[in-house]
Amino acid sequence: MRRYLQFGVGMVLLMALAAPGMSQGNYNVSSTVDLSTLTRENFEATLLPVAQQQGSLTVYNFDTFFEPMLAEINRRFTERYGIGVTVVTVDSDTAVQQLIAERQAGAPSAADVFLFASDSIRAALSGGVVAQIPLLDILPNAINLDPNVAGFTRGVRNNGWAVPFHRNQAALAYLSDQVSDPPDTLQELRDFACANPGKVALTNPYEGGSGATFLEAVALELAGPREDYYNFDLTEEQAGDLVDSRWQAVYEYFRSLLACGTFFTNSNVESEQVLATGAALVATVWEDCTFTFVLNGTVPPTVRLTMLASGHPGGGDDVMVVAGTQKVEAALLYVNFLMSQEVQLYKLQEYASRSARQDLDTSMIGAERRDALVPQEQYVTRSVPRINSLIREVAEDSFAAEVLSQAR
Repeated sequence: MRRYLQFGVGMVLLMALAAPGMSQGNYNVSSTVDLSTLTRENFEATLLPVAQQQGSLTVYNFDTFFEPMLAEINRRFTERYGIGVTVVTVDSDTAVQQLIAERQAGAPSAADVFLFASDSIRAALSGGVVAQIPLLDILPNAINLDPNVAGFTRGVRNNGWAVPFHRNQAALAYLSDQVSDPPDTLQELRDFACANPGKVALTNPYEGGSGATFLEAVALELAGPREDYYNFDLTEEQAGDLVDSRWQAVYEYFRSLLACGTFFTNSNVESEQVLATGAALVATVWEDCTFTFVLNGTVPPTVRLTMLASGHPGGGDDVMVVAGTQKVEAALLYVNFLMSQEVQLYKLQEYASRSARQDLDTSMIGAERRDALVPQEQYVTRSVPRINSLIREVAEDSFAAEVLSQAR
């Protein structure tokens, strides 16, 4: 939040000089209420009367994964506020282009709120379809957020105009009935692999995200400095130079695992399957996938999750108010509801959809479900953002030549 103090002060000064209300100043939204008067304290009282008159809103959702989750969230929202919600599942990039076209035509947008794929943020910002409202400063529920996440979407500064609704976390899964002391560091993982030949499975980094995040974790630890991996202004040539000059240590680490019988799987699901059959005792996974498989019996209930102490990357997706909405009051009320303790805890408990809220009280989650999650204290202290994806992309050929060519 401190990152946006200067931004927020500047905006207040601009609004004081502007014509009445955010919507008629240097902002790209129209509203009935004077948005420049909004604070965390008067937020709901100011918006609710107008939002209830608007009566409904439309939400674009980019992933079918969220459909059942949003159905329950929207039921609760409508029950509380009397405002209906229609969800339309879309392709994120296509929807951004549609919203841009509507804006250029001067037409109202078809959506009021957009839960979008993180990779769409650059096009959405440059196309002017993100409502320029400092959500991080005015939403009552946009508090105590992870500073590594708040204000950034996939490493792109979003100016606080979008908020982190969903987080997903990569991890190491292990069979706790056979592994009493799971690896905590890269060295411990190598020691475990050599003490248990053929019992560690890594998802191919170019076939599944849990493998890609593990590759990123290795690079952050062995081929620093870390801050270079969060330079999102790198050109392809600069990213290639970084890989060429530093990644031999990364490749050597992977080769040392392969020398002890570690093997690659071809998907995140296959990594879960080798745990289920006992072909592996430790594997790279996504937390939400493992959580679902533990609860439905696809993998044994003894599967537990841990994260590397040096930092384990995770990702996520944000939600924004669409600039062309004619129902900005209802949209703001809805986005704030999405970030509430109630909603963030619900989606964690039911879907292992993590939260950027660092004050989330997970003590209410039942033991069975809590055991299928990464320990909360690890998530808070060990989760790190995904690196600039361009670095991993330019390394694909050299990783194949240096590492995959030696895999069994």
